[in-house]
Amino acid sequence: MPDPCHYRSRPKVSGQRAAIPSRSTTSPVAAGGGLIKEFKKYMYVYPLSKTVWYPFVQTSSYKLVHQVRVFFFHTFFSYFVDCMLFMARKRPMAVEKYRKINKLIDVLGYFTVRSWNFQNDNVQALWKKMSEDDRKMFNFDMRDVDWSKYSENSILGGRLYLMKDSLDNVSKSKKKMYFLAIIHYVFIALMVYVLYRLLSPVVQMFLYKKIFNFYMRTFDWKYLKGGSHLLDERPSGDGAQC
Repeated sequence: MPDPCHYRSRPKVSGQRAAIPSRSTTSPVAAGGGLIKEFKKYMYVYPLSKTVWYPFVQTSSYKLVHQVRVFFFHTFFSYFVDCMLFMARKRPMAVEKYRKINKLIDVLGYFTVRSWNFQNDNVQALWKKMSEDDRKMFNFDMRDVDWSKYSENSILGGRLYLMKDSLDNVSKSKKKMYFLAIIHYVFIALMVYVLYRLLSPVVQMFLYKKIFNFYMRTFDWKYLKGGSHLLDERPSGDGAQC
């Protein structure tokens, strides 16, 4: 039976590349972003009972799109919530919370927006040398992992052991989630309406300018200037004959 620690115990030789063991293999679900979709799916299946807002997760590979989303869904929203809390004579806290969230996103952004390639030639070679019995006993092939079940167990574990939230109130939490979803999308519709009212004069001015420039380019000014001599050659009223 091959020794799983064989590659780990190999001594480092000067002038050669040291063999570093790897315990991961390629997985289409994990590498293709499917794991995030699985987490989002079970996040709505097992919602937390103490959720104060509808969980809305969006990812993007473009920094500008991310910054626009952060402004509207984090900055603008946090100030809106704090205004509501202030008018209710409660301590504002949304701005500070989202500031910490944005800082965490910026720190992790270096790793999440880049593609990373980890070589696992050693573990692949070890897997090929193992017999069928050894593969069943020491199965470390990540391609056999059920990522959907892994995501479900992760959500359940976080709910039970981190948030101390019992599964007995899942049905009640789902009803609360539906109510929060309505508020969330009403807020988005209101925000879109406000932006439309603020930007519509600018957009209309831009469109009017585009239409005016289009007609100025397409109008045949040469014909108008060339036909001006026809006005001078018109017969006068005194010389007109029936």
